[in-house]
Amino acid sequence: MKPSSRYFAKAIQMLDGFVGTFSAPGLEPDFVRKDGEYVYFPSAEAAARSAHNALLAMLNDRAGKRYKFEKLYLMQPHELSAALDAADITPTQLAFLLHSDKVEQWLSGTKQIPHHVRLVLALVKDPRNLAIAERTVENAFKETEHV
Repeated sequence: MKPSSRYFAKAIQMLDGFVGTFSAPGLEPDFVRKDGEYVYFPSAEAAARSAHNALLAMLNDRAGKRYKFEKLYLMQPHELSAALDAADITPTQLAFLLHSDKVEQWLSGTKQIPHHVRLVLALVKDPRNLAIAERTVENAFKETEHV
């Protein structure tokens, strides 16, 4: 099944009654199940209500998982400096790539270093990725010049 582009929870009529189906953007639609089997309901209202409850349970579960990023170990200033050396780029180049004025604050320790900085630096260690990143940023500036 194709991933959904919107939230929904609804009833679908089947031969044995009604089933509840639900989804959220980016996820494949699913059916209300118990022990892996579809649950059949005697009415469309009951199936839709069950689908709404399943969607809410799924969203609440996702919301609880959303905060796992807080457990990530964020890069420290000395690690940022070492990563810049390993990638053979300057703080100015990193600022250009990230379109950020915070690099010096990250290096001084006055601002926390976001996780995406670690990812970008790991990728641009490869000169091919650095060239792609630089072209991407340059093209973004060119595109906005015409606006």
